[in-house]
Amino acid sequence: MAQQLSAAEVLREIEDAKREVAEARKQYELAQCAVNKARAEFSEADEVRQRCGNDVDTLSSRLDATLSKVLHAPEYVIEFQANIGCYQCYIHLDLTTGATPVLVTSPTTRQVQLRVDNTVVFKAKLAYAVDAKYSSIRIQKDHVHLRLPLTAAAKEDRKAAMTAGMAARTLSRAEIDVKNYAELQCRCCCHAISDPARPFDKVLPLPSSNWMEMVDFWGAAEGAFEHIPKDGIHAAPNRVYVGPADVLVHASNLRAGVAQATVLCPGCNSVVGSQEHPSIGVVLQKHLVQTKETNIFADYTVDNVVVSKLLEVIESEGLFRFELVADGGRRILLQVLSWDATLQSSAWGQPQNVVKVHFSDVPVDGPPSLELAFPPQVLEEVLERLKTSAELLPASLTGLSNLTLGFLFG
Repeated sequence: MAQQLSAAEVLREIEDAKREVAEARKQYELAQCAVNKARAEFSEADEVRQRCGNDVDTLSSRLDATLSKVLHAPEYVIEFQANIGCYQCYIHLDLTTGATPVLVTSPTTRQVQLRVDNTVVFKAKLAYAVDAKYSSIRIQKDHVHLRLPLTAAAKEDRKAAMTAGMAARTLSRAEIDVKNYAELQCRCCCHAISDPARPFDKVLPLPSSNWMEMVDFWGAAEGAFEHIPKDGIHAAPNRVYVGPADVLVHASNLRAGVAQATVLCPGCNSVVGSQEHPSIGVVLQKHLVQTKETNIFADYTVDNVVVSKLLEVIESEGLFRFELVADGGRRILLQVLSWDATLQSSAWGQPQNVVKVHFSDVPVDGPPSLELAFPPQVLEEVLERLKTSAELLPASLTGLSNLTLGFLFG
C-alpha cells in the first residue's frame, strides 16, 4: 500500500506546481510578446516594401521624364549680332544620322523651335522676332547652326532703340541710389570698407575718360565749363561717382588705414582698389566689393575692368587690336570682332552683353596693336575666363586660326 503523504508534503507539492505553472505562464507570455513583435515588424516591413515599391515606380517615372527632357534639351549658345540684326544659334546636337530638322518660329511669342520627326529637340525664347523666310539651318559634324535674321518690324524697333558699346551698358537704377551705399564691403570676406560715421549723401554717374573731348559740343558760351577741373574728375567727400567697372570715393569716407596706393581690405588683406594720388580719390573695383543689404555689384566680374577700357578706346580712337600687358610679363593679344553683341545659353536664360574677340597668350605676328596695362591678377583671371568662354562654342568654330575665339562679359 502506497505510503500516504503528509499534509505538509502535499502542500509543498502544490506550491511547487503553482510555481511551475507561473513560470510556464511567464514563458508563454514572453513567447507571445516575441510573436507579436515579430508580427508587427513583419507588418511594418511589408508596409515599407510596398511604399518602396511605389517610390520606385514614382522615381522611375520621374527619371524617364527627366531623361526625356535632357535628351531633348541640348546645350546651346545664341549670339545676337546687333549691327546686322541677326541671331547665330549654335546647338550641340548630332543630326548627322540623316534626320531632317524643321525650324518653327512664332513672331508673337518670339520663340523658336527645332523639331525632328515631330519631336521638339530645341527651343528658346528670343528678345526679337525672327523671320522664318530668311532663316537657315546648317548641320555640322559637332553642332547645328541656325541663322535667324530679325523681321523687318523687329529691325526697325531695334534701330529706334539702337545702343551699342558704352551706350548699351548703362548703370542700373540701383547703382545710383544712395540708399544702397549705406556700407561698402569686401566681396571676399564681407568686412566693412566704408566708415559708418561718414555716410554717403549723393551718388552720380562718372563720365568716361574721354568726357573732356565733348566740352566743345556741350557748351555754347566761352568759359561755360571753367569751373570743371581740366585734369579729370576728383573725388568729393560723402559722394560716390559710379563708373562702368569701378566707383570713385573720397578717402575720408573709408575706414582708417584703407586708403593706400593699393587699397586692401582691413579684414582679409584682399585687394579691393587703388589710389593713384590722394587728391584724386580712391577707386574701388565693382567685382571686388559689394554693398551690404542688396549687392548691386553682384553681376560684375573682372571682365568689366577690361571691357570698359576696350570700349573707351574703340569709341574714341577706332582701334580694335590690343595687347593687354602686366608687370609680371603676361601678355594677351586681343582682336575685337564685335562689341555690340549679346550672348545667351542653356546655362543662363537672359542675354548678356559681350565683347567677341580673338585672343592668344603667345606671340602672334600681325598688325600693330595698342598696349593696355592691367594688374597681373586681372590678366590671369581674364585669361582663364576667356579660355572658359571659348568652350561655349563648338570646337569646330574656335580653332580656325592661330587665335582662339572667346567672349568678354560686361
